[in-house]
Amino acid sequence: MTAHTKGPWLIDTEDRDICVQLPNGDWLNIATVGCMDHNGVKYWFGPESWANACLLRTAPDLLEALEAVLETCENCGDDAYLSAIAAIAKAKGELPA
Repeated sequence: MTAHTKGPWLIDTEDRDICVQLPNGDWLNIATVGCMDHNGVKYWFGPESWANACLLRTAPDLLEALEAVLETCENCGDDAYLSAIAAIAKAKGELPA
């Protein structure tokens, strides 16, 4: 799997998207978080859609932070450490070791 799109990732509240601004100033849509009706109109589906958008927006930051934490705790071997290794592998599209 290739590396994820560099951030910061932002929430476009008008289009209900997670997006990033490219170096040339254009915006790149990474994901649509809201729902879309049969006319193609996007809308939030309650507070859960907003919570999902916030979680998605912070995914690159969470991955970076978790990797940094694991660097300070090499081969701790406890369940939390193994869960963190698996979560990183999942986020990167790799199979857990």
